[in-house]
Formats: sequence, structure tokens, C-alpha cells
Amino acid sequence: METNEKYPRGCTCCVISALCIPTIVILVVGFLFAKYGMYQPTIPPAAPLPSPNGFDNIVTAGNMLKANGGTTAIYVKNSSSVSLEGEKLVASKNQATLVELRKAFRIPCRVPMPRELNAAFPYLSNTRDLARLLQADAEVHMHHGDYSGAFRNGEESLQLGNDIMQGGSYIHGLVGIACSAIGQRYQLIALDHLSISDCAAYLPRLQKLIHDTPSSPDIMKEDRAFTLTILTNLKSPDDLSLVHGDQPPTPLSEWGLFVWRMRRDRSIKDLDTYYAGVLANCSKPATLRSPISLPTSEFADIVGPLNKELHRFDEGEAHNRLLLAALAIRRYKLQHGRLPDTISQSGLPNDLTTDPYNGKQIIYKPSGGNYLLYCVGPDGKDDGGVPQDEADRENPGDIGLRDFIHRKKGRMGYSYRLVPHMKPPILKKGWAPLLK
Repeated sequence: METNEKYPRGCTCCVISALCIPTIVILVVGFLFAKYGMYQPTIPPAAPLPSPNGFDNIVTAGNMLKANGGTTAIYVKNSSSVSLEGEKLVASKNQATLVELRKAFRIPCRVPMPRELNAAFPYLSNTRDLARLLQADAEVHMHHGDYSGAFRNGEESLQLGNDIMQGGSYIHGLVGIACSAIGQRYQLIALDHLSISDCAAYLPRLQKLIHDTPSSPDIMKEDRAFTLTILTNLKSPDDLSLVHGDQPPTPLSEWGLFVWRMRRDRSIKDLDTYYAGVLANCSKPATLRSPISLPTSEFADIVGPLNKELHRFDEGEAHNRLLLAALAIRRYKLQHGRLPDTISQSGLPNDLTTDPYNGKQIIYKPSGGNYLLYCVGPDGKDDGGVPQDEADRENPGDIGLRDFIHRKKGRMGYSYRLVPHMKPPILKKGWAPLLK
């Protein structure tokens, strides 16, 4: 029987299969490549560094303090309590350190951020120690009746915190907030002793410092640039082993490297989306933020839950603004012999009396010769000036001039006491009496 087929039926199927299978593979690879591969985030270049740069003076001062033994001597042995004698010793040994540090406050400052693998910031621990040195020097001033000098040291701690945040990443932001909080301890004590001339001198500077404090969006933008640049520069698993030192290099074929880079770029894309959500949240009052899920792609675990840590920036901003308001109220009372009726009457601009938790004005309630002053706190509700226990942030309560923290396991620190210009905290059954 004759046939007109040029090729046998089986051969035709083989030819079709030989053409279709590679085509399908190419389409699948192309789809994966388009979806996950070659993602290039837009990363702005780092801002130029000033010359001279106050950062260099901060690093020098930190090294000087470390060479002098740091600030360990201010603490009572095996305790978090400070000793006046220890503070006197540390302050007297480090007068040259304070001179070097104060040079930084007179010139622009910006942190040089190396956007590279294994970037380290050894100066950060020294920077926190410099804030403790300013704190020790402040108490020495108060011991000699110089409350004005003590308040000035507190403003310098805020300046130090601002400087170490300028151009820095998320970790720099946290250290900056800590420096500011350390300095405020003695500012709150000194504030009620300031004269009219002291208030006139310190109020404009404090207002400028708070206005110039880097915002959480500024810090998160640099953190994004830092993190995404590192990931973008990962060329192979060999580079990843430099980030995670416990992972040995894994040799891969060209095909393996192609797949690995697609996985890397998927992580970059997921992280970029995550940072976009964090930045959007940063720009809103705390109570208007929405939950953001952490990215789940392979290399995205190098970033922690940034969105859950924004409360630290909120607290720092709240404490600073409340301190500014308290200083303005002090000035008004000294000038007029009575408290202002409203916070606006104190003369502060509205943008510096805004509550970071709800975007409304901070709460000020004069009553006789005293007043309540607070922000509504993370729940967005006015709890009447009862402070939140910040050891358990799920509890209701408001935020005042400083933290109220009930230390667990019987440990109680400086914050376990009345918060100035707030109502007494709610103590649970079995808790010790407040410290004095």
C-alpha cells in the first residue's frame, strides 16, 4: 500500500516534541526571569559628607573616652544605680573628651555609611557612652547648684543623638534615640529650677534641635539604600557566606548561578516592597498605620521587623516634644506668674506640639499651680494621663515626659516612679511601691 507521507508518523511526533519542549522551557524560564530576575531597585546615591565633618570629632571623643576606661565607674558595683562619686571621677577624667565632643556640635555632621558587605559600626557603643558622660557631667553640675549647666548637657545629648542619626541607618536611629533619652533624665530634674534667662536661652535651641531631628522616614530611606545595595552586590553564594559566616561557599554551574541570582532578585523585589510599606507607615501618625507582613523570600531575613519597631521613634519624638512644651510652660509661668490656658498660648508652633500617635495636639490640662502633659500613646485613646507600662505595650495608658517601666523579675530602674505631670501609674497586685 502506497503512502504520500514524506515522514513516518512517529518521526513527525519526535520533530514536534523536539521543537515544543525547548520552546516551553524557554517560555517558563522567561516567565520566571521576568517575574523574579533582573530586578534593579532605584537607589539614590549617598549625600556628600561635609568638610570638616563633626562625625570625626564624635569618633575621636568616643575613642578618648574608651581609652580612659569608659563610664563603668559611674555605676554602683553589680547595680544599674549610679554613684555621684563615680560620676565626679568620670567627668573629671574626661574634660578633654568633652571639649573634643563639643567641637562636633559647632560644625555639620553626617555619618559615612559604607553600603557594602560586612559594614561595621564600632563607634556606636562609644557614642552611647558619650551620652552617659554628658549625663555624669550634668549631675556634677546639679550637685554644685548649676541646674542651667545640667539642662545644657541634656540638650547636648539630644544634639549627639541627632548627629549620629544624620545619614545613618536604622541602628543609628535607635542609638540616637537612646542618647537623647539618657540626656533627658537630668533635664527633667533641672527644668523646675531654670530662670527666665535660662528658658530664653535654651528654648530656641531645643526647638531647633527637635525640628532638625532626622525623621523615621529619613532613617528608613537610608536603611533601605544600605540593605538593597548589599543584596544587589551579592554576585554568588560565596558573597552570601561573607554575610552569614556559618555558610560555606557553594560552587555552582552557570545555570546554577542564573537560578541563584533570580532568587536573590526576588528577595530584593520583596524587600523593596516591604520598605515601601514601612516608609508609608512612617509618614502617618502611629494609630493610622496598617500591619505589614515581613517578606518571606530567601535572603530577605537579613532585615528584622522594622515596622514593629517604629514605636521607638514615636516615643522619642513624644518625649522630645513634651520636654519642649514643659520648658515653654516654665517660661510662660515665670513671665506671667501663672500657667498658660492652652499649649498654644505658650508660644510654640503647632507643628512641634503635635502628638505623634494621633496627629492631634498633645494634651495639656492646667489645674491650679500644676498641670497634666502627655500624648495619647499607641492605643490612640486618652486615658486621662495615666502612664502606660512600657514593659508591656499591650496595656492601655498614655505617654509622658519619660518612660514608666515595671521591670520584670524584681528589677526596678529609674523609670519605676511617678512620671512628671501625669497621674500615678496603675500598679498590679504584688508590685513594689514606686521608687522615690
